[in-house]
Amino acid sequence: MIDLTKRIWYITIIKIVMIHNHSKKQTFFKNKRVYLKQRGKKMSRRLLIENYITLLPMLYRTLFRDFPNCGVTKLQMKLLYYLKIEGGKPMNYYAKKIMVSKPNMSVLAEKMINEGFIEKGTFEGDKRVTTLKLTKMGGDFLDAEMNKFINHLLDKLSVFEDKEIERLNEMIEEITDMFSKVRNDN
Repeated sequence: MIDLTKRIWYITIIKIVMIHNHSKKQTFFKNKRVYLKQRGKKMSRRLLIENYITLLPMLYRTLFRDFPNCGVTKLQMKLLYYLKIEGGKPMNYYAKKIMVSKPNMSVLAEKMINEGFIEKGTFEGDKRVTTLKLTKMGGDFLDAEMNKFINHLLDKLSVFEDKEIERLNEMIEEITDMFSKVRNDN
């Protein structure tokens, strides 16, 4: 218990110092890695988790926070996206994909049907099963928003040189391959 308390204290102190002293950030990360390497493989996994927890908010702040609101919620946008790539499946399939309950999925679908973005259908094998499809209006809306989003990200990534972009792509592909071992598709 004392060892865990020391680790938590050490990581907390490093974070506080890093927040107040941005110029020495790399040194503190190096010291943190050295400290955690001394603790073995479990600490390497803990370092991975710590880095992951640090990376996600940084990516959001850097790339996505200032993206303008498009008039639909994130869940609605996710649903439109999944309908575009895998349209015509049962409603509960999309509920699992966007991680909402079936009752919430019904409310979400009804709202989007009323707005004209999607339409209901019936499953060929079972008339009781409701399927969802993207309408032309929904497809056009999604395409326009995706183009805005891509242009926004291209603008953000313009600060990198071509070699840095290639390296980022390689790292992301490698990370994706590694995490495919633990991936749990619904």
